[in-house]
Amino acid sequence: MKNILILGAGKSSPYLISYLITHANENNWFITVGDLDKELAQSRLNNHPNSEAIYFDINDAELRNKYIEKSDIVINILAPRFQHIIALTCVQYGKHMISVSYQDKRIIELERDARKKGILILTEIGLDPGIDHMSAAALVNRIRGNGGVVRNFQSYGG
Repeated sequence: MKNILILGAGKSSPYLISYLITHANENNWFITVGDLDKELAQSRLNNHPNSEAIYFDINDAELRNKYIEKSDIVINILAPRFQHIIALTCVQYGKHMISVSYQDKRIIELERDARKKGILILTEIGLDPGIDHMSAAALVNRIRGNGGVVRNFQSYGG
């Protein structure tokens, strides 16, 4: 069974969690959702048998290490300021990490160590960023498909 650890049960998480628990049985996944508010995490799981909610405090190193070490992949939906510590812990234990936050300089610096361990640190996979990147790529591909040339592209968020 693959253990998926989702860090954060806030407003950005319900659709992801719903998707994962819907497909948990067929893919042999066990979903753990960690949040400071364990009851909120539990409410996202809809009592699915291949899931558990846990109290999770990113600042508790023992707790952080325990849950990241026993996961196969970590999905970070916590605030961007926590991304580096999660990525660092994932690299330490050789665990893949997906994050909705933008890639910053500290994450780039971890990529070499992650590659050496054969793990993926994938950032900017969310609504913004994420869907905006896919929409931009689709637009560029459509322009190129119609014979156009893209010489410059700028994206603004707000």
